[in-house]
This record gives sequence, structure tokens and C-alpha cells, in this order.
Amino acid sequence: MKNNFYKNNGVTIAVCTYNRKDLLHFCLKSILNQIKNKNNFELLIIDDHSTGNTKKYITKLSKKYKNIRYFFYDKNVPVSTLRNKAIALSKYNFLLYLDDDVILSKNYIKSLLQIIKKTNKIAIFGGPIVPMISKNVNKNNVPTWFTNNIKRGCAYAYLYWKEEVKDLVFPESLHTANCILNLRLLGSNAYFDKQFGESDKRKIVGEDVELCWRAIKNNLLVKYFKRLEVLHQIPSSKISKKYIFKKNIIWGKTEAKLHHMFIQNRIILMNNIKDKLINILFTTKILVFNFLQAKSNYYLLSKSLYNLSYIFTSIKIFLSRY
Repeated sequence: MKNNFYKNNGVTIAVCTYNRKDLLHFCLKSILNQIKNKNNFELLIIDDHSTGNTKKYITKLSKKYKNIRYFFYDKNVPVSTLRNKAIALSKYNFLLYLDDDVILSKNYIKSLLQIIKKTNKIAIFGGPIVPMISKNVNKNNVPTWFTNNIKRGCAYAYLYWKEEVKDLVFPESLHTANCILNLRLLGSNAYFDKQFGESDKRKIVGEDVELCWRAIKNNLLVKYFKRLEVLHQIPSSKISKKYIFKKNIIWGKTEAKLHHMFIQNRIILMNNIKDKLINILFTTKILVFNFLQAKSNYYLLSKSLYNLSYIFTSIKIFLSRY
């Protein structure tokens, strides 16, 4: 992989996608409405071997817009590999990662350009990620148990701080659903760790969290701007208890692995496990009480699964390490 970070001034918008043309359509529309054929902008679409009509759709779109580039993988790869390919292919020094299911807020690109012009000392920056029911979903079919607490849980990459501008400190992080890298400033630190990033064969996420934590540990500036907001679409396939429980288990496993990578103090690690156990005991009492009253609280249940996954993974790492 090339290590040339002296790229031209401009913005590459990278969208990694796989078999989600119905959501991708809204994402690309929101981007192209703001950049059209602007100079010093390119839209780079990295396709993880989609088997549906995604390829045909993007190929047709790229004929209309001269600043679209399309890279198609001939096999499925981990998401960290897709993101690293975007770094290698990027023409420009600022690389904006967007998930294929997000929609840009109205003045996103205008705000982005204002921030870039004011400073070149920020290594990584981004903004809020606000979950929303996809436009393809009939709102009347959304179950009552699908509450705002669930939407703002770890299953849907919810990210929001009330401050207009915020310097992030460990263990805060941004997500690559909405994240800009300054490639010149980051240099080789821009690459994502291949230990992280979900694939068909590996259920672990957090490649973006690892990148942000690594940057912060290296005294690089990671910043949040409230005006750089995106909406994160939730399709009908993700409005299910199975999906929410699965995602919470994956995030528990991921955060345990990340904590053991970045936190060297064993006492802090043990306290993290103790806190998770206390949380499980507390939520279990509430869940039992709700059950006796014939009520269900899937938010608390998903949190318990996250905590259990974190604890089991941490114990496994401790046993292998000490």
C-alpha cells in the first residue's frame, strides 16, 4: 500500500458499501446535491463485492458526475480493509468517511469547507450521528418496544454532544459513519488496524474507535463539531430484537479488546469488569420486576448482553495474558 500522504488540496468523500442500494441512493443523493461537479471534490465509492444491482446503479451514476470514482472488490473483505483502500486511492488530503446509510445535513459541505479553511492542525474531526427510521420504512410498522433509548444505544452508532465544538479526550471517539481524516497530518497513523472491522468471518467492530484513541494517545487533535451532523438510516432489517442483541454482544466484545489494548493498568481493567457486574445486577432486578408485571424492557436486556459480552471477553484476555 502506498505511503504517499502529500496529496492535493481538496476533499475525498469515501463511501464503503455492500448490497444496500436502497439506502445508498439517499446517501449519494445528499452528497451530490451539495458537491455536484465541484472542483477539489471527489466521491470515492468502495464496493465490498455487492451481488445485487448496486454495481449497475453506481456505474450509471458515475457517467453523470465526473467526480465519482468506483472501486469494486472481487471478494468480501473486512471493513478496515475497505477504509484503508480509500486512503490509498484518495486524491486529496482531507478524507471524509461516510457510511452508505447516512444522509448529510443541509449545510454539511459548506460547514466542512469553513472548518478546513480555518485550521490544518486537526488530525481527525467529525460530528453528530443521529439515528432515524429509513424513508423506506412504513412508520406504522415500527413496534412500540423500539424506543428512543434503543435507537440511541450502541446498535446504531448514535453520537451526540451538546457542545458546539469539543476537543476529544480518551476514551471519547468519533465514528466513521461521519469522520474526516487529515491525511497529511496523520501520515501513516491514518491507516486502520486490521485487527478490527467487521467481516463475514469476523464479528468485531471498532476500527474507528481504535484510530481515534491511537491519535489521542499520540497527542494529535481529535475534534467534534456539532454543525457537521448526519442522519443515520435504520432499515426494517435492523428493527429487530435479534439485530439489537447481536450488535450489543459484538460491541461488548470489541470494547473489552480495545480497553485491554489501550489500558495497561490492571486495576483499572478490573474495576471496569466490576462496574459491568454491578450494572448487570442492577438491571437484572429491574428486568425481573418488569417480568412479574408482564412488561418487557429490551433496552435494559440489550445493555445486559453488552456487559456480559464485555466481561467474558475480558476474562478470556486476562487468562491468556497473565
